[in-house]
Order: sequence, then structure tokens, then C-alpha cells
Amino acid sequence: MILSDCASATRDILRLFVAICLACTFLAYSAKEAYADVPQILQIENLSQGSLGKIRIHVSHANPSSGHYVDQLEISGRIGGQSLTTTLTLQPQSSNPFTFEVSQEVPASYLSNAFVKVRAHCSLHGWSGWSDEIQIPEFRELMSTIVAAMAVSVLILRRTRRAALSRYSAA
Repeated sequence: MILSDCASATRDILRLFVAICLACTFLAYSAKEAYADVPQILQIENLSQGSLGKIRIHVSHANPSSGHYVDQLEISGRIGGQSLTTTLTLQPQSSNPFTFEVSQEVPASYLSNAFVKVRAHCSLHGWSGWSDEIQIPEFRELMSTIVAAMAVSVLILRRTRRAALSRYSAA
């Protein structure tokens, strides 16, 4: 009788152990990874002029301090069919959000097909996700030339019309 009670208790303990193992396994696979205080790229603005490629990056990062800050920005670009990646090292920030500007000379032939995306690295929590990719406007100088040419054409047409009207009224 005592032996059967001991075997029954052992089976109950074994069942409880298996149930706990199954519950732990289920919880381990259903848990999601949490990212706290990882920086976030809020916006990238294109400030390019001529052959100077320039972007302004707006970054949000909670609770910056001298030991917890955005220490790197990685800028990845596809320019003229080439992939370029640059990593910049930053000093500790004192504000949230903060803004950072990057400029680089870009050959004019590349500006017709330039795309840029950015991600930020926290000194404690690692890399953020990539921002949306932005296109650097391609024909900024060409558009101003076209507008100027159209304005000159309108002035020439007006002058020609006035000259024709003055000749017609004089006759």
C-alpha cells in the first residue's frame, strides 16, 4: 500500500514537472522581443543644391545621457547605380529629438538617380530600423533653367507682338 502511494505521488510529481516544462516552452516561444529606448529616425530632409548633396536627419531617442546616446548614424545610398554606405560617429546629445546635417560633394551625373536611407545606433540598445528611403530631386538646376527660358520666351513674344502692333497702327 505504501509502495503504491509512493508510485502515485511520483507520477503526480512527474506530470506536474512535464506540465511546467510545457508551459515554460510555450511562454518562451510566444514572448516577443522588446526594444526600449532604441533611437528612431523621424524624418530625412533633402537640402541638396547643385553638386552638394546635403540631408538633414531628425532623430528621436528617449532619455539621452553621457552614457546612453546615439553614437553612430549609418547612411546608405544608391547613387547612379552604385551603393554607398557611410557611418558617422556622434558626440552625446542633450536634447530629444535632435537634428544632424550631413553634406557631401556628389558628381552631377549621379544626381539623376540618388536615394538615401538612414539608421541610428544607441550606445546601449543597438541599431534602429532603417528609415524610409528618400529620393534626392534630380533636375533642380534644370528646372530653374527651364523656368528662366520660358520667362525669356514670354518677354520676346510680348516684344514681338508690341512691335507688330505698333507697325500695324502706324500704317
